Amino acid sequence: MKGPFGLLAALLWPALVSSYASTDSIQDADSAQSGYLPNHNMDPNVVGSASFGTLWSTTMPNNLEVLYAKPLTYTLTGGAEMVITASNMNNVRVYDAKAGTPIASRQLTPPFLQSDIGCADIPNYIGITGTPIIDPATNIMYLFAKGYKGGKCIYQMYALQLPALTDVPGFPVLMDGNRADNDRARYFMGGTVLQRPALATLNDAILVAFGGHCDLFNYTGYVASVSKTPGVGVLSMFAMESSPGAPTPQPLDLTVEKGGKAGIWQSGMGIAVDGSRAFVVTGNGQGHANGNIPASGRLPLSTLDECVVNLAISASGKITLNDYFEPYDYVNMDAADKDLGSSGVALLDAATFKTSTVNRIGVTVGKNSKVYVMNADNLGGFKQGSGGTDGVIQVITASNSVFGGAGSYPLEGGYFYFTPVGDYTYAYKFGVDANGAPFFTQAGKTPTISAGRVGVGQPTITTNKGQAGSAILWVTDVNTGLNAYKAVPDANGILQPINLPATPGITKFQRPVFGNGRVFVTAGSKLIALGSPVNLPLTCTDPVDFGSVETGSAGTATISCKANIAITKINNCTTADPRFQCSSSSLPTGAIAAGATFSFPVVWNITLEAIASVVNTSYGTVIPGVDGSVLSLSTTNGVAGYTSTVPVSLTGTIASKEPFLFISPGDVNFGGLVLGSAEAVYGLTGSATIQNLGNGPLTFIGMAWRVGNDTSSSYTNVTFSGSKPTFGLGFSAESFPTPLSTLAAGETLAVPLFFNSSAPGSYSVALKVWSDGGWDEILLAASAGNAPIASIAVSTSEGGWDNSVPTTLSFGNVLAGTTVMKQIRICNSGGSVLTITKSKPPVSPQLTATNPYVDLLEGQKIATGACAYGTVAVYAGSVQPNHPPQRISLTWVLNTDGLNALNPSQDFGVHEIETSVTIVSRQVGPLLADGAARYQWTGCFSDNKGRNLATQINNSTMQATNTNDQCQKLCFAAGYTFAGTEYRQECWCGNKINTPSTYTNESFNYCTFSCTGDTTQSCGGDGGYLSLYADTTKFDIQAFWNSINGVPTSTSSSVSSTSTSTSTSISTTSTSTSTLTSTSSSSSSESTIIPTTTTSSTVSTTSSSTSSAPTTTSSTSPLNPNQPATVSGQWTYNGCYIDNVNGLRSLSSATTAADSMTLETCAQFCSAYNFFGTEYARECYCGYTLNTTTLKASETDCSAPCVANPTQQCGAGDRLSVYLNSVYHAPPAQPSHVPRAGDYAWMGCYSEATTGRALTAGTLANDNMTVGVCATFCSGKNTQLMGIEYGRECYCGDTLAAGSTLVDTSSCNMLCENDSLAYCGAGSRLDLYSYSPVVSSTSSTSTTSSTSSSTLISSTTSTSVSPTTSTSASSTTSSTSISSTSSRSVSSSTSSPSTTSTTPTTSTTSATSTTSTTSTPSTTSTSSTTDTTSTSSSSSSAPTSPTTSSTSLISESASITTSTSITTSTSVTTSTSTSITTSTTTETSITSSTAVTSSTTISTSVTTSTSISISISISVSTPSSSSTTSTSTSSSSILTTSATTTTSSTSSSSSTFTGPTATATNGYYHLGCYSDTSSGHALPQLVSNNSMTPELCIAIANSLYSAAPTPTKAARLPYLFIEYHHECYGGTSFNFRGSAVTSLVGTKACTDYCWGSVSTVTTNGVVSTTTGTANMCGGAKQFNLYALSTTVAFPTTGGPVTTMTAP
Repeated sequence: MKGPFGLLAALLWPALVSSYASTDSIQDADSAQSGYLPNHNMDPNVVGSASFGTLWSTTMPNNLEVLYAKPLTYTLTGGAEMVITASNMNNVRVYDAKAGTPIASRQLTPPFLQSDIGCADIPNYIGITGTPIIDPATNIMYLFAKGYKGGKCIYQMYALQLPALTDVPGFPVLMDGNRADNDRARYFMGGTVLQRPALATLNDAILVAFGGHCDLFNYTGYVASVSKTPGVGVLSMFAMESSPGAPTPQPLDLTVEKGGKAGIWQSGMGIAVDGSRAFVVTGNGQGHANGNIPASGRLPLSTLDECVVNLAISASGKITLNDYFEPYDYVNMDAADKDLGSSGVALLDAATFKTSTVNRIGVTVGKNSKVYVMNADNLGGFKQGSGGTDGVIQVITASNSVFGGAGSYPLEGGYFYFTPVGDYTYAYKFGVDANGAPFFTQAGKTPTISAGRVGVGQPTITTNKGQAGSAILWVTDVNTGLNAYKAVPDANGILQPINLPATPGITKFQRPVFGNGRVFVTAGSKLIALGSPVNLPLTCTDPVDFGSVETGSAGTATISCKANIAITKINNCTTADPRFQCSSSSLPTGAIAAGATFSFPVVWNITLEAIASVVNTSYGTVIPGVDGSVLSLSTTNGVAGYTSTVPVSLTGTIASKEPFLFISPGDVNFGGLVLGSAEAVYGLTGSATIQNLGNGPLTFIGMAWRVGNDTSSSYTNVTFSGSKPTFGLGFSAESFPTPLSTLAAGETLAVPLFFNSSAPGSYSVALKVWSDGGWDEILLAASAGNAPIASIAVSTSEGGWDNSVPTTLSFGNVLAGTTVMKQIRICNSGGSVLTITKSKPPVSPQLTATNPYVDLLEGQKIATGACAYGTVAVYAGSVQPNHPPQRISLTWVLNTDGLNALNPSQDFGVHEIETSVTIVSRQVGPLLADGAARYQWTGCFSDNKGRNLATQINNSTMQATNTNDQCQKLCFAAGYTFAGTEYRQECWCGNKINTPSTYTNESFNYCTFSCTGDTTQSCGGDGGYLSLYADTTKFDIQAFWNSINGVPTSTSSSVSSTSTSTSTSISTTSTSTSTLTSTSSSSSSESTIIPTTTTSSTVSTTSSSTSSAPTTTSSTSPLNPNQPATVSGQWTYNGCYIDNVNGLRSLSSATTAADSMTLETCAQFCSAYNFFGTEYARECYCGYTLNTTTLKASETDCSAPCVANPTQQCGAGDRLSVYLNSVYHAPPAQPSHVPRAGDYAWMGCYSEATTGRALTAGTLANDNMTVGVCATFCSGKNTQLMGIEYGRECYCGDTLAAGSTLVDTSSCNMLCENDSLAYCGAGSRLDLYSYSPVVSSTSSTSTTSSTSSSTLISSTTSTSVSPTTSTSASSTTSSTSISSTSSRSVSSSTSSPSTTSTTPTTSTTSATSTTSTTSTPSTTSTSSTTDTTSTSSSSSSAPTSPTTSSTSLISESASITTSTSITTSTSVTTSTSTSITTSTTTETSITSSTAVTSSTTISTSVTTSTSISISISISVSTPSSSSTTSTSTSSSSILTTSATTTTSSTSSSSSTFTGPTATATNGYYHLGCYSDTSSGHALPQLVSNNSMTPELCIAIANSLYSAAPTPTKAARLPYLFIEYHHECYGGTSFNFRGSAVTSLVGTKACTDYCWGSVSTVTTNGVVSTTTGTANMCGGAKQFNLYALSTTVAFPTTGGPVTTMTAP
């Protein structure tokens, strides 16, 4: 029973003893980080007295132990106050706050060593550096400690039960490995970051922020939320630098500073919290996504460096970006290391620091010597101020950098404070300017300056129980220790110092921590407690309250004391205020024994004080109220260890000697009464109090009223009905003092007040009351009126107002990079105050209400005849000139309690105001007829790999006025397709983009240099970036972007033939797979592997061919030696991949998890899918496809042993160990927008018309609706357009009605009623089709028809071909079947139509391409009508002869035309469904009715982006149309590795191929093995790929060539080489860095096998790995060279080419 009971007690105990004294400090300052702390009993009279001193101090046992985290104070129920410290050595200690005695201590974990990181900001040990936080509901303290685990640095969040410091079950929580929600490529690494800011709590989560160590290492700034619930862990993590703007982290080398930075350290100041918002400030960063282009803070920003950041924290702890402010000079701040993040945000008290337009003010100060005063509800974005300056409330320039932050005081008008390095602490007072905007002015400063070095802490302000006049400003200094000042400047502008006992220099960036009348500070390894002494020799009456003392008199109080110890002597008594008087002669003389008591009197003498000024007197005036001072008793003690000064607090209330009448408040405003409303029956209510502040009874003499502000009017006596008075004009009271009634001394009378009226108008009366204690007056005001009437309007561009219904706020076209504002106005034309009862403003990055929490706010009052305004702004994000338009539409929902001005008999009702804008760019340069620019923005390109455009066209004079406009006109006049600007002044032209891969994502914002002739335009960017534009009449920009981004399309293929007899079967073994990623560092393409099915068949033939090669056997994968190459005979290891990106699974079709997990278990579970992946040791995931580019991870990431087989690896956290199925499974079909139905082609998704239907010529609606049904219906009506809506409705027409426009495709998302795989519009959305019949392609003597066939092409490492040719005397069907697994993925797709002539016969072809062909047979066939003889011979790797070919620019398709009537269309499906279409058209002429045999051999070679080709030879027999007999011919299928598409046509049924035997593939000659340079490489690297072969390297080079976007092709790379198994290099010239070129020979020259030539086979259950050595892939610093010519232009700077035997 002991165990369960102990656990139950541990779980219940926190709830049972939940505590929290109001004087405790459970976190750094307050949650808003305002720095104002009213509840710690810090009386300035006591603090400044001699009785306030050092109570105790303690020093840590190790002098290297430093208390960087601020202490906390906490009081358990029924217990004493505790003070808790946490140190850099991960030691946590609990002390008795009064005496300093230890209660508990614990080292959580050994601290991280500073020597392991090299940054000396925090020397020796780096453990706990951020201030913890205590949850008073559970008595749990949360903190973050840096330490080690398995030799690696980690961060953990601990939850410690107070006071014992035991771990709460389910804690600590490991932070390492958790990934950022906004960039899953970024994950937490404890070794590179520092947790410095104080913690915060929100929504049952702990908020924590991280920065870096000296800005070193590969780190990213983070804010994370961690659940308080045991076992839950990290809820959310938000990276301050994320893709796409931030640099990509380097996961293996932490010293590579590519994490983006933007750390959060704030000099230890805490995260500011307000509602569900958290505010942090960041430091230096790397992304600079904003560049120099203004941006709204509500626009998403991926690089939040040098920013004040407003984060939203959801109820579940999810962190998202709300808003930000970034100084206009942030790039310069980065360069000069002037962090904005040297302090946090102080959110000022919203009750004081506000105006009618600003509800909450935030203040931050930085190393850049600036103080930023911001609207916390709209921080300011980037360059949103006038002239591109900071769009904040106010910027104050300080004398020096500021660390630590600001503090504030909300009473006595409101102040905030900050301390520059080596300067005074300044006080700025709150006010408003002439426009009513917040404005702070310098009101005072301290008389002394701070240390001339960093470390001054955050200003902190206390009051004594929130009393005005008791404010103390506390400042810690690394030199002078703790300092205190009066928080309100005196008449001379000086913050008067308050004397404190001397303390050592305080630990940097500290703020004092307060308990109950005590203050705690840390100085290095020392903790110091100050306060009024607790080891008092006497216990005296405290406080001593004199009560009310009349002016002109004195009060006496008696102080009673008891000796706590033996006291030798009471020396004297003194007071801080001379009006409080004590006589030392009244004190006992001689020794006082312990336990003895004594008393003495104290007098409060205010005989010379008066309530009001008296003529001819010199004494001052006082106001009735609280006053006080401190009395100190000096003792000589008989026992050591006790203070010699005993403080006694004195307080009293100044009162009038005579009766004193006081009425409050001075005025009562009842508001407005709506006539005819329910409240009009009872009227309006108010209240007032009448007090007698005097010490004698007060007698009321009379009371009268007059019209409010009319001082000329006479008074009218108040009439009574009993005790109920009537004051006139509808004002009355429930009861009121009557004449001659009395009010006792000190008595207060509450008076209920009322107002009612039946007539509209404004009413006010001034009620005056006379008494023998003086007179006082109160103003009563109210109004009555008819119901409010609301009207709504929007501003117009002409300066007027539009009241049209429905109300819409259209901005029309707004130029990008500009800000335009319009207003919505609600006016009240009724007779009473109007209230806005509902307001839901639009908020988005580029279209938003400017003050959504202020303007037209719910509950806002609008007076009669007045209006309220809401401003909507378009913050049009800056884009380059000639950019496509962007339309945005949002709604502001409004309602009021008034009537509708357009129909006063009805309520105003809900109004939904549509706000819309179309953001357009400037159109510059030559214009087309429609006004659009001829040259449109194509992208920002890097010229670091050579010039993208070949010709610079502007001269020096033109360069001084260079703009994109000027440049485009110059290039147009010279006939160029492309125009580009660079380095502000250069203009470049060209007809091709030389290096398309240097295109950069627009979000990176690299092109930000302003043009010399127009600073509002960008002409290139820093680092050699080119702003490039293309002539849209010559170049398809969208197609180019699609090719860059890998946007796929689909094609179908058809094969039509005449009566032919052919049968071919090819079987292959299993293969390896590869994925082409990026060919340059600045761009990448995505690819998805879709494997094909491996088939095997037995084929009979009259001949056979074989080949063999040396092999090696291995049981592990070449990708990862810790993984088996194959699993269950059909699964091949594919690599380690990232999972759970943005909450999405990489393999999501099926999942399971079990403690019996092995690779075989997962393979069996996923047998019906193409991929399986294991994760986190026990989880299994299945899928049809996998993104193998962006999700690829380092093999070292997948290191978790499978739970049931530790010799296997099963991924890791968010990491999948992935295997590829050799048996292909087609993914289930997905719904799509049908591209064509009959003669109608899809146009897109369109909206309905503004009024009525978009199409009106015909309508059909039923539950059998499909796209085809609609097409048939509209075709019968001969309309040009058809549209399908709402899943079942078909509409026809010739034109679209007004208002029907193209909208986002995703909004047409309803499936057809009778076709679950097709979309049929949506509500008010049409899938629109236009009449576009297919144009047939025919020959002069043949008819046209079409058949469809799908050809799936993939690659294999080795292929054995054994053809069989069969012939019959009758017409038969030709079928060619070639099958293989997939080993390449490509990221482009094209389509071509196919046509056939003569009588079609469907032929389905499944073809493969091979990376190494071991046997290429050729077949010679003769035929007759009676018999057929087939013979074949084989030759090894026989290449074909290249003839003519035609290749398109970006698509990878070929078109072949011969003189035979056959159309062959081949659809190639690779990893991204890339389609390659080959078509052949053959003309046939039939001259007689006899049987004519005509055969044609067509050799077709198709090259994909992997440079893998297929050669198919078909022999066709075409009978006469009138013949009754026919002959048959045979055909042969030949696989080749020919580099070009070839077509040959002969009159006989045989085919031969010849060609240069030295060609490896695609015209590249293998020229031997050479030595690479000792450092670097002789050619630039193209790609490193685990499936590398010479064919793949050449394919990559050709993909660069084929992807060229210009009509004129760029030259192929003349030189390529392969090195170290898997590295591909290419270029136009060599760089041997001055060394001689060396040709290597011998058995050790280039002996590295190609990783892509590895295959695995299973024989009798035994898996073996075969390494093909027919082609090698270099060696260590050795490369196999390939060139387009056998002549190589080697450099001769190092001497002639030499030959040597490889060592």
